[in-house]
Amino acid sequence: MIHDANFWLDLVSRFGAQNARIAQADVNSIWGYTGPEPGASELALLEVENSLGFEIPSEYREFLVVSNGWKGFYQDVSLLGTDSIVNSEELTRAWELIESADEGSGGCCRSVASHFFPSLYRSLISMSS
Repeated sequence: MIHDANFWLDLVSRFGAQNARIAQADVNSIWGYTGPEPGASELALLEVENSLGFEIPSEYREFLVVSNGWKGFYQDVSLLGTDSIVNSEELTRAWELIESADEGSGGCCRSVASHFFPSLYRSLISMSS
């Protein structure tokens, strides 16, 4: 199912509000709390797709139009924006975490990664082979 910009705007807004409530409750400032980045331009999206050599999956692309990533979305988990999904330190670290977890799981993390980023996953796996 493809969601439109209104779906993503609503979802990002609700998560932002929830993050603000969590930040207020975090009286010891254990985690940093940020909001979503402004949406990506069509030019930025096309540049990333050209660099990758394939189209960004439509659901992720629609999210990026509304929020071009979100550092610290949940504690130390970030949602990658256009500046992070091509040869970035954040992407490298994410794949290192998936690969290390995969080693101890008998390969189950590989299927999780392929579910969330099927096109990106296939491309990265083929580049690393």
